[in-house]
Amino acid sequence: MKSTFVKDYKFKKFINKNISGKTFKEFTDLIYLSFDHEMNVRCSQIYTYLEQYKNLDIAEIRNIYKKSELYFEFLNNFDVSKFISKFDISDLLKMVNEFNTDMGYKNITEIELSRYFNNWNRFFKKQYLKYNKKIDKIIYSVKNENYYSGYENIKELIKEALTKEIDNNVKKFYECINFQL
Repeated sequence: MKSTFVKDYKFKKFINKNISGKTFKEFTDLIYLSFDHEMNVRCSQIYTYLEQYKNLDIAEIRNIYKKSELYFEFLNNFDVSKFISKFDISDLLKMVNEFNTDMGYKNITEIELSRYFNNWNRFFKKQYLKYNKKIDKIIYSVKNENYYSGYENIKELIKEALTKEIDNNVKKFYECINFQL
């Protein structure tokens, strides 16, 4: 198994990688947004931001949140067909297999390409729902003036967020979708 540092470095090289003039960034951004540590950091930021609205009712706080935080909506709106159609299939397959190899996973065939991205899409939607549950707790706790999820303070939440590793998140993805080739 490759170290987290190596995987992090290799993951980042895909962020702006081109395939025949088109980037893989839309996909890698979604992977990054789906990481637990990214969600936790964003949750602590949202909590701090929403605290100033604690005198409003829950519906008003929720509306303020929806206007200010759009990042995680992308997890729920990934269009697999549209994404795949942007690329020449052989170029996309090459990129996916390079990505999988660098991350320590199996290569796929052209036949498996659509299933591969549909599996990622299911994972993104699962993470989106998880994030929304956290947001609901945050909004409730802002209104009730207590920090959410049993965290005693923001330092504890940030410490947990920073100790998460990319390797664990990628592993969770493959476990979640039970991806077997």
